[in-house]
Amino acid sequence: MNRTGTVFWVHLAGAGSLAGWVTLAMASHRMERPLPLFLGVMAWEWLILLAVLRVLARGDGVRAFRPVLAWALAFLLCGVVATPVMEDDHFRFLWDGWQFATTGNPYAQAPSKFFGNSEVPDRFLPILDQINYPHVPTIYGPVCQAGFLMSYWIAPGRLWPWKLLLCAVALALVWIAVRIQAWREANASEPEKPAQVALLIGWCPLLIFETGFNAHPDALGVLCLCAALLARLRGGEAVCGILCGVAVAAKAFALPFLPFLLGRSRAAWLGCAAALVAAYGPFLLQGSGAEFAGLMTFARDWEFNSSLYGLARWGLGVSAAKALCGAIFVAVWGWLYLRWWANKSAACGGIPPGAAMFGTLLLCSATVNPWYLLWLAPFVAWRPTAAGLAALALVSLSYLTGLNLGWPAMDNFAHPWWVRPLEYGGIAVAAVVDWWRARAVAVEANFASKPL
Repeated sequence: MNRTGTVFWVHLAGAGSLAGWVTLAMASHRMERPLPLFLGVMAWEWLILLAVLRVLARGDGVRAFRPVLAWALAFLLCGVVATPVMEDDHFRFLWDGWQFATTGNPYAQAPSKFFGNSEVPDRFLPILDQINYPHVPTIYGPVCQAGFLMSYWIAPGRLWPWKLLLCAVALALVWIAVRIQAWREANASEPEKPAQVALLIGWCPLLIFETGFNAHPDALGVLCLCAALLARLRGGEAVCGILCGVAVAAKAFALPFLPFLLGRSRAAWLGCAAALVAAYGPFLLQGSGAEFAGLMTFARDWEFNSSLYGLARWGLGVSAAKALCGAIFVAVWGWLYLRWWANKSAACGGIPPGAAMFGTLLLCSATVNPWYLLWLAPFVAWRPTAAGLAALALVSLSYLTGLNLGWPAMDNFAHPWWVRPLEYGGIAVAAVVDWWRARAVAVEANFASKPL
């Protein structure tokens, strides 16, 4: 396919994709829980993404980069003008911003402590009333809290500043992911594919929906982690360490990646420690445990959309299931780590085995919210697999809960019996497809290497 044809198809697909996001944005102001429309739009967006990915594989992936990025911005801006869909976490973000601005410590008191408090501004009374689990202190790290504070300073009690910040974060994530891919190409002689990487992240329906529409902050932590990886690849050990610390201070999901990125560099570890002290020190000195009190409550009491943990809990009970799943994750993490350093990361092009590691974490986790899978997105973009794409797509089925379905006989966050088999079964089938393809390639390579 020639260059003009590739760009034409990108623009045509972008217009079709934008129509879906505009439809969902309009419905968000008119419908309380547009579940059927949401699932239809997500399916439509994934079909378009896969079609464009095929076009880019056959055409000019360099010239199409800017159109792909421009359309990604348009999709994100649709989310900015929408209201969050089937989610209420954003009320916590707004509340934390006010708490941080007025008290200097959003972790000091749970929102429930302010019920009936006359000092709460009128603007924040309806926000306080809609915070989920108000008796639990906030679970968002200091870096996220800094973003909530910036949003409050711009427009108190309004979500659009936070959404605009996340749009900038998402676009920066695309740019850094493309720079990492360029480094891989320069060192591994891979074909140029900046538009493909930009497409798989910037057009990812999960990223657009959970970041642009629902304003979840995970993209901020993913950005810091990818920036740390880019610094490591370029030899900036201290900078890598600082960015790793910032990533952990955004969300604890970055913790398993630290040994892979920091390695044996003293400068990197010191940089990470300095960033963590700077982020958590002010709150610890005030006598609060930052987000850890809320996270402990969350880890102890909550279960949602689990797979392996859910099966283990059903057969063994809560405590034994947590111990078993923890042991499985540690064993897989250790195997990946040893294999990584034994190969000196050469076989991976400098990229940690993030998809395998984080995928195992999610399989062993008691809670798998859809936005958690944003941590997979860059690794899937660098090394696309059927299982990775299936996971990013099928996790949206977890919105099929009793609350969103309008079934009063079912618990608000429970799923119909068929949801998780469909979700995780689809991912398993995709993993089998990946295995079969890899096996076919290995057999063909083995056959080609033998003399006739």
